[in-house]
Amino acid sequence: MICIAPASATVNSGTVNYSLTLTAGCSVDSSGATTFFGTYPVDSPIVFGVNAGSFQVNCAGGINYRVGLDNGVNNTMPGPPAMKSPSGPALIYFFINVNGIDFGDTGLSLIDGSYIESNTSLAIDGIGTGSATIYNLTADIGLMPIIGLTAGTYTDTVTFTVAW
Repeated sequence: MICIAPASATVNSGTVNYSLTLTAGCSVDSSGATTFFGTYPVDSPIVFGVNAGSFQVNCAGGINYRVGLDNGVNNTMPGPPAMKSPSGPALIYFFINVNGIDFGDTGLSLIDGSYIESNTSLAIDGIGTGSATIYNLTADIGLMPIIGLTAGTYTDTVTFTVAW
């Protein structure tokens, strides 16, 4: 049996624009970082090794990179980030550990607003593979009695950066 299309068939068409963006550099995804460190009494001692989640760095193959983070929005001096309560001026300093490396130590160099470990033996360095590299985070929180520390929710915003 042979089928022949009708001579009066109506045909309509349209176009679709597809796109793909490739970068020659690196990207950071911090969506896996834990945003809540827990609940503690006001007079708690220092808390070590609190799970802070993870972040990912994805760089094109062969690119050498170094990971950094800034000192948060509350700490105006070089050094560790600090959480602050809206109800008081007291700061709770905390240290972020990336795969066990403490980002509150000395020897930090400022690059693009973020602190990059300048001691190459402690730096969080990598070589891009074209796939994501996961970095695990923990936090050490300075909860020892601080003058002016009151009950409440303390927050900070820290920016992760990758330099290449």
